[in-house]
Amino acid sequence: MLAAVVFSGYVSANDNSKSGEEVYNTSCIGCHSTGVLGAPKAKVTSDWQPLLDEKGFDTLWKNSITGVKAMPPKGACGLCSDDEIKAAIEYMIDGI
Repeated sequence: MLAAVVFSGYVSANDNSKSGEEVYNTSCIGCHSTGVLGAPKAKVTSDWQPLLDEKGFDTLWKNSITGVKAMPPKGACGLCSDDEIKAAIEYMIDGI
């Protein structure tokens, strides 16, 4: 019983995930709004579609976590969870 109480407290204490839009606006916007160093611009189909077609979403997500080209691991959101990084990518490609 104690384990269930401790576990449920842990989950609620750590259930403060940021939305994809929040992550984008606080950590990704600096590069992905203007295309700094070749970063695909948010919501720009011609920037994202070739990457999605060639690599697929899961590879883009993995690369975002581990770093790719000029982007360091997790970009400017080193404390973001993998799911928050995923949500940020989903936000940037929404509508594409």
